[in-house]
Amino acid sequence: MYQEQRTKPQGFFQRDSVLLGFLAGVFVPFVGLAVLMMLVEQFSTITFREKTMYLLALCMNLIPFTIFQKRRMDASMRGVFLPTIFYIMIWVYLYSDQLFG
Repeated sequence: MYQEQRTKPQGFFQRDSVLLGFLAGVFVPFVGLAVLMMLVEQFSTITFREKTMYLLALCMNLIPFTIFQKRRMDASMRGVFLPTIFYIMIWVYLYSDQLFG
């Protein structure tokens, strides 16, 4: 059978590391929140509650997670997972009274 030779990716953003995933997991939600806030401000007909906007920003971490998954960068996927779980715990703590009554 033919086996594909797997070459090592070049450059920092191509390297499979927990640090790269961690940095992506920390910064992507902030960028996503900024984009969402600009969109809501631009289109005044769209109304989101603060809770929903923060949750959508957290879901933006699915983008780098999927990219790392397709490239089979398992360590980077773990790096994205860590800050995402931390952000989710903060989100649940802040909105627990609204969520759980």
